[in-house]
Amino acid sequence: MTRRLFVLLAAAAFALAPVAFAQEPAPVPTPAPPAPSTSKPASTADGKPERTYAETIVVTASKTAEELRDAPVAVTVVSASEIEKSAAESYGDLLRPVPGLNVAQTSARDVNLTPRLATGRNARATLALLDGRTVYQDYFGMVLWDLLPINFDEVKQVEVIRGPDSAMWGANALGGVVNILTKDPAEMLGTSVKLGGGTLGTREAGVIHAGTSGAAAYKISGSYFTQDAWERPAALPDGTPLPAYDNTGTHQYRIDLRLDLDRADAGKWKLGAGFASSDGAILTGLGPFDSKDLYQGHAGAEYKKRDFHASANVTLHDAKYVGFLSPDVVTMKNQTVAAEAGDRHLFGEKNLVSWGASARYSHFDLSLVPDVHGRTDLGVFAEDEIFLAETLRLRIGSRFDWSDTYGGALSPRTGLIFEPHKDHTFRLSWNRAFIAPSLVENFLYFPSFALATLPTGPYVFPILATGSSDVAAETMNAFEIGYTGTFARRVTVTVSAYYNISRDRIFFVPVESYTSAAPPPGWPLPPSVLDQIALPKTFSYRNLGRIVDRGFEISADAKVTRELTAFANYSWQADPDVSEEGAATIPVNLQARHRINAGLSVQAGAFFGSASVNYTASAFWTDVQPYVGSTAPFTLWNAAAGWTFPNGLAVAVRAVNLTDARVQQHVFGDILRRRVTGELRFRF
Repeated sequence: MTRRLFVLLAAAAFALAPVAFAQEPAPVPTPAPPAPSTSKPASTADGKPERTYAETIVVTASKTAEELRDAPVAVTVVSASEIEKSAAESYGDLLRPVPGLNVAQTSARDVNLTPRLATGRNARATLALLDGRTVYQDYFGMVLWDLLPINFDEVKQVEVIRGPDSAMWGANALGGVVNILTKDPAEMLGTSVKLGGGTLGTREAGVIHAGTSGAAAYKISGSYFTQDAWERPAALPDGTPLPAYDNTGTHQYRIDLRLDLDRADAGKWKLGAGFASSDGAILTGLGPFDSKDLYQGHAGAEYKKRDFHASANVTLHDAKYVGFLSPDVVTMKNQTVAAEAGDRHLFGEKNLVSWGASARYSHFDLSLVPDVHGRTDLGVFAEDEIFLAETLRLRIGSRFDWSDTYGGALSPRTGLIFEPHKDHTFRLSWNRAFIAPSLVENFLYFPSFALATLPTGPYVFPILATGSSDVAAETMNAFEIGYTGTFARRVTVTVSAYYNISRDRIFFVPVESYTSAAPPPGWPLPPSVLDQIALPKTFSYRNLGRIVDRGFEISADAKVTRELTAFANYSWQADPDVSEEGAATIPVNLQARHRINAGLSVQAGAFFGSASVNYTASAFWTDVQPYVGSTAPFTLWNAAAGWTFPNGLAVAVRAVNLTDARVQQHVFGDILRRRVTGELRFRF
């Protein structure tokens, strides 16, 4: 491990060091008139340009800055202004209004997000990034949203790629990408303090201090959040009893440091470090666990100059999981070092080419995987934006990733962007993406116990969970047609229709059952009963089937007045089509077919607030065997209101689920009720 860490750190230093002393390169010219999106935006009363939603600058779709309407994939942006006025306290509630994004919160801390695919416990098809740095947990294939070291007050905008983007980001961007972009210290000057509390034992506190000194800007922040446990359901919808256990809430601590250094040659260094800790319930394929100790820290450096960027970072992760229904104790330790660099240049007048490379080494100490301790991941990518005509552009790109655990994967994409008018853009695209098998999926070895309810009473029996080195990367070919249009510079309408074909989906399934000839220890019923039921003995991971997902999304974002904005969207997702012969028994989750979101937000002088509604249709869940069933449709009514006083004091009240509906977002998940919080903010 030490040698590999040294090699990658040396490579990062080699990539970054010359940048600090290099001569300034010739500036990259902006493409000539073929780029039709350079139209002058409308102006506000004070003469400053005001962008429409379609003109929002995004960086996640292509790893370079571009307007949302020019992106080759579907993108949704949640701005800092929307976050400030939102009722949300978690990323699940904040991003629930995104078209096509399926959200399942299963406990006080466990949130799962997946675009255009059914979500579930340990959702693995969404790549999560913090300022472009992955926070995806490679050892298990999931995102722990509560281990982000920043709070909502530090977020500049959240960019959600709705659809695959492995061509840019590599492994695990199969369903989409969520990139949380933070504010620069210069955008948060001064000191702010936040105190809050509310129902369900919610208490929170946070402080942010930012300042400047010459060419340097710095920030330090820290926060605390705690909440009691939600109510547990007693049974499945069909009456099947669910096992009872003492559910837990969550306690979360965060600290983040940032230093920005502006160079005289227009280059900029960003140095940062952060730490987060959390605890609380997590749902897995083997049932619920209590995350007793979750810790994650990182340190990194990034250099940017125009379109060139290079970065290196180290991440340390430590976790301990204790079974609620068994005496199992699982420990996970992971140390990762990563480096990345990329650039963009104009060749001639019609080819704008982006390229880059990344390297990543992870060392693991996992009690679930006693025999494998390391993984190396390498990747290279390139994309050419070809200006075919004044109104027509073609994007062609690809990325190749290699790992010493799953081999190689090629992720090409192409997109045709037609802009007959500066306010109307049509997009036709094809993407290929993949999910890398996690270390657990490949090399798991975990003897455990399961609980069955029999006529004689509860019965505990041994099971074995194993990985499979034969499990290959899960792949998807995605086809999409989209439209973005702006009307009267006030209303932006987006429409997307997609057709995705997945192969080799990775499932955790029973592969061996007990029989009358080989019953489990202490079996209380006649052995012949085991030949009539499937009592699992061994679970493992398998690549299964060909699955087709298709859907349609339409949304509208409107600036009604200077003070009032509104949005509405509708998403339709068909049930997955598991059409391959012999694949009918694949245990797929079925996402809600229909989702509707709408809302208003207002900023009128000292008053700010919002009101929104989220409707989610029924969904079907199979990913916590043997507890299978549907969740009922639900509607969440949410609202927030606040007032900022001239002395820098602000007060706000935020409420999610105003009607106090009993909401279950996963068949094994907690019952979520109304939550109301109040907060005080002081700015110095």
